[in-house]
Amino acid sequence: MPGGDSSNLPGVTRIARYAWFTLVFNVGVILLGALVRATGSGAGCGRSWPTCQGEVIPELSGATAIEFMHRAASGSALVLVAILVVWVWRRVPAGDPARTGAALSLAAIVGEALIGAMIVLAEWVAAVQSAAAGGKSVDEATASIDLSAKYPGYKKERYKNAITAVYAELGK
Repeated sequence: MPGGDSSNLPGVTRIARYAWFTLVFNVGVILLGALVRATGSGAGCGRSWPTCQGEVIPELSGATAIEFMHRAASGSALVLVAILVVWVWRRVPAGDPARTGAALSLAAIVGEALIGAMIVLAEWVAAVQSAAAGGKSVDEATASIDLSAKYPGYKKERYKNAITAVYAELGK
């Protein structure tokens, strides 16, 4: 089976487990983004990107700590998705929907990073936060599509619901 099946869970490959982990991690990033928004910490790192307060690791207190934690988690999520893409493209045959889902996930998270940079550098923290949330929803939906293709127990209706959630988020 592509990706290797070394688990005790029947039909779940290592790639699928990693995709699930990446999806759950991205949900955590979304929750951190909600914390940033709820606490008004969006400008906690100042007008510097990708650094925070002009430093790779700033003094962590108050809004700076909250915003830095979100940026670090978002950067880690990008790395996780990039690893998923490379793994899927090396182990899954051409034409498999998992390849499309992985590529869309990467495009969505890179788009999210660019939106984040634009928000910071143009000082649009409040005005564009909803667009950033929409980008994360797109990433979650594409990861759901990828999972539905590789994990037999993942129903198509779940990714349809995820796509519906994307449209709802973008409509805010």
